[in-house]
Amino acid sequence: MKSKILVLEEEANFKIFKGVLEPQFEVDYTQSEVFALDRLTRERFWAFFAVLKGTDSLEIVRWAREITPRLFVIVTADHSAMEVTIEAMKSGAYDYLLRPIDKKRLKLIIERAERDHAFDQQPEEKLQQLAILDGLTGIYNHRYFHEMLSREIERAKRYPQEVSLLMADVDNFKMYNDTYGHQAGDTLLKMVAQNIVHQVRQVDLVARYGGEEFGIILPNASKQKAHTLANRVRSSIAQLSLNGEAGFPKGELTISIGLATYPEEAKTKDELIARADKALYKAKAHGKNRVFAFW
Repeated sequence: MKSKILVLEEEANFKIFKGVLEPQFEVDYTQSEVFALDRLTRERFWAFFAVLKGTDSLEIVRWAREITPRLFVIVTADHSAMEVTIEAMKSGAYDYLLRPIDKKRLKLIIERAERDHAFDQQPEEKLQQLAILDGLTGIYNHRYFHEMLSREIERAKRYPQEVSLLMADVDNFKMYNDTYGHQAGDTLLKMVAQNIVHQVRQVDLVARYGGEEFGIILPNASKQKAHTLANRVRSSIAQLSLNGEAGFPKGELTISIGLATYPEEAKTKDELIARADKALYKAKAHGKNRVFAFW
């Protein structure tokens, strides 16, 4: 079955897309943003080309990424609309095309998207071979965390935007382990990992950093947005039921979270991790079960 591409453009430009993309892809066309959003909501598309007519058009980029996180959103715009184009990249667009449409650049963007898509869609055994998953919790592992954080910072440098990092640690985990044993501790870590995954956005990456510590990468997230999300994670963990088990003080499971943001507090991957870890240490020192941002 052919992958489907939706093009939101003027009719004259649609003919260019059709000529380049067919017959490899099934290409649909519309001039209506409302109709485009309706199609994206109801159908599965591989890529979406959206013309930018002004700042109002940014909403369709954000909405498209929200409803289909793995969708390749490529924006088209006139040279005079570069500011809006940059904002679109910050909002999650995969790439951009300036008008008049350059057929060679269009082909290059599609080829790069296909390579990225092939990597994301490799079979499970290949992913295991690449060793990107943590064997216990099923979330991403320490090595992949570092790889993706480096990639996100590079993307943020290319299309000036923020990247926030949360470092989260289960409070009093050793006490729980000593009371109930390692098997119970492993079960607890799995529960915490899956809970975090369900609280963050689909574009975020959750990894087991080591032991009972988790790293959460938040692309295109300001410190304020990251702080709000971190508190949502912390609150959700605190609501998990442990049936009053005595392994934690008051029978309550809690986590502490440290937060740092690129480029405000750090210029490199290692600096960002160090700043978030320092904030985590302060959260622990100030009574645990709280979120601290680096300053």
